[in-house]
Amino acid sequence: MKSIYPIVTASSLALFLASCDRPAEAARAPTQAEEIAEFCNQVAADFTANPSAPTGMFMGRVQQKILEKEWDPNTVATACSEALRRKREFIQQHAQPLQKGSQ
Repeated sequence: MKSIYPIVTASSLALFLASCDRPAEAARAPTQAEEIAEFCNQVAADFTANPSAPTGMFMGRVQQKILEKEWDPNTVATACSEALRRKREFIQQHAQPLQKGSQ
């Protein structure tokens, strides 16, 4: 039986070399708005995936991040509310076909 180690090593090396050729823009740090959006998307996904968890747990994460990063609370509240709305809409849209199919 042949080992796949040389293939994996070659693939890893090729990916590394390809990443070295990326433009400088790809390595830029995310903006504050991008950081907030990413954080809110994660919190909204966790919240919708675990609706039985206490709401305070998620609010605590949001408050902690606001303090930690010194983000504007209104900006974060707006972004997280929007992310939660999108996640709920997505779940509602995709849950309906599943419910119809199981009947």
